[in-house]
Amino acid sequence: MQARQDGLDLGPAELRGTEPPCSESMSRHLRSLTQPSESQSENIQAMPYFVYKISPPRQLEHLDTKERYQDAREIVRGRRQNEPRESGIEYRLIFAKQQGEAERLLSIPRDERVIGED
Repeated sequence: MQARQDGLDLGPAELRGTEPPCSESMSRHLRSLTQPSESQSENIQAMPYFVYKISPPRQLEHLDTKERYQDAREIVRGRRQNEPRESGIEYRLIFAKQQGEAERLLSIPRDERVIGED
């Protein structure tokens, strides 16, 4: 296979070690899609973990908000350990953008988990 003089026919030998043609503006655009700018990364906030006490009949009481999962988990585990099982009170943590979203998600009753039935 011969390469044409006008350079339009690029055979495999001509392509080895080269990158596809790409303009500098296209390269900047592609990088912007995968990497947040400095102003964007300053505005990005991690979603917090909300800790709730749920009393019968589905009354929610916000106890705390934590940025780290480990901190929220520690609170929930400590509360569960000190609460008698027969009280019917649950302690839950939930990952949400805002407290309102957390309360909406927690207010939806969960189906009982059945293992082994299809």
